[in-house]
Amino acid sequence: MKLQDQKVVIIGGSSGIGLATALAALEEGASVVIASRSREKLEKANQQMNNQALTYEVDLADRTSLGDLFQKVGELSHLFISAADPKSGLLMNTDMEEIRSSLDTRVWGTYCATQLAAPRMSPNGSIIYMSGNAAVKPIKGSSVGSASVAAVEAFARVMALELAPIRVNVVRAGLIDTPLLDRYGNQRQAIIDNYAKRLPLKRIGLAADVAEAVIFLMKSTYTTGIILQVDGGGLLI
Repeated sequence: MKLQDQKVVIIGGSSGIGLATALAALEEGASVVIASRSREKLEKANQQMNNQALTYEVDLADRTSLGDLFQKVGELSHLFISAADPKSGLLMNTDMEEIRSSLDTRVWGTYCATQLAAPRMSPNGSIIYMSGNAAVKPIKGSSVGSASVAAVEAFARVMALELAPIRVNVVRAGLIDTPLLDRYGNQRQAIIDNYAKRLPLKRIGLAADVAEAVIFLMKSTYTTGIILQVDGGGLLI
């Protein structure tokens, strides 16, 4: 119960990794705030948490929406940003306006949320961002996604200096079994199975695997400015 009496705010907390982290934070004794764009998803998520969380609608890409969120939240101990707007496509086949929202959410959303949250945070608190292996392992069609997570990693290292003693860290994940994979439709399971065969651990990650890493970074009071790899050995293959 090392997070007893600490307030954890999770943007993107209504599903996947964010929800798994919210559940884990509750087990550690924290009071939890989950925020996302969907009221319906927030209500369903809170039901899984026995209605123990506070819920707020927020658009990570909208500074005004973020300002309203932190005004309502008040003082906090930890901020975890797992929300994203993943879009992909080959450079010559994509329209800039269609794909821009991915950067607006991941990069500028992270920037604004950090700027608005930091003045309200405990000096013993922490901020954790999500990244992915695409930051260091290029994949055709992932130019915007790769650029956005790499930018978040670089931003985190600077924030670890600027916001100290608030700790700022990143969890870099590999392929994780979350609702984001639903966009692959009926190819979803084949993608999971084929990738799992190649991994040293022979399975892809679960949201709970990443949540453990996030909770570790909240509790580890002598850890800042790191990229914590959670990928089942994905960078080894």
